[in-house]
Amino acid sequence: MVLWRVFGCSNEYAGRPTPFWSVEESRGPRANDRLTLSLGDLPAELTTTLRQWRAQANGLLDQMFGGVTFEHRLRRYKDDLATVEIPEFDDPYPSWLSIRFSRPLRVKAHKGATIAWLDEPATTLQILAE
Repeated sequence: MVLWRVFGCSNEYAGRPTPFWSVEESRGPRANDRLTLSLGDLPAELTTTLRQWRAQANGLLDQMFGGVTFEHRLRRYKDDLATVEIPEFDDPYPSWLSIRFSRPLRVKAHKGATIAWLDEPATTLQILAE
């Protein structure tokens, strides 16, 4: 699990780290928790994650409510990934303070398990409309 918090720094200052200065420490209630502070440019991990998340949103909605195939969803993801924008970070600030908190999680999956409301989206929508 990763949580981000980003703050824009509006002051121009001498000695700005290029591309950024970063420090990572083991901090948090659990032994494997990590806290990273970065000052300068936005970390590529953050912008890549945002682009991937936004690119998959339309395909997931299509799959849930439009009944599209996985292949169509994957094609839409690739198309959207090439064109998705992140206007929040369109250079309004000369530098950024980003805070990243991470915690490793173990997720168990049961073979053959399904999410029932995704099995029959038309029925689910009908029930929700009632």
